[in-house]
Amino acid sequence: MAYISDRLVHDADAHIMETPGWLRSYADPGIADRLEPPGYANELKQTGDDGADDIDAVFSRLAERHRSEEFLADEAAEVMNRKNFAATGSF
Repeated sequence: MAYISDRLVHDADAHIMETPGWLRSYADPGIADRLEPPGYANELKQTGDDGADDIDAVFSRLAERHRSEEFLADEAAEVMNRKNFAATGSF
C-alpha cells in the first residue's frame, strides 16, 4: 500500500459487484419497476464487453465466461489482475 511504508499490510477487503437486478430484488414491490439499473460503463471495460446491448445479456455472457474452462484455467495466474466484473466470484 503506497501510503504505508513502515509495516506490512495485507489489504484483504472484499468487493461484491452488484448485478442489474440486485436492487429491484430487495425493493418494495410498489416501486421496484421504477428503479433503473445502475450504469456499468467503467466496470465493464475490463471485461471486454462494453454493455452496448441488453445489460441482462451482457451479464449472462459474463456468467458463462466465468464458468468456462478457459477462464478457470488461468485463474491462478490472473487472480490479482482481474478486477470488477472480470474478477472471479465478483457476482
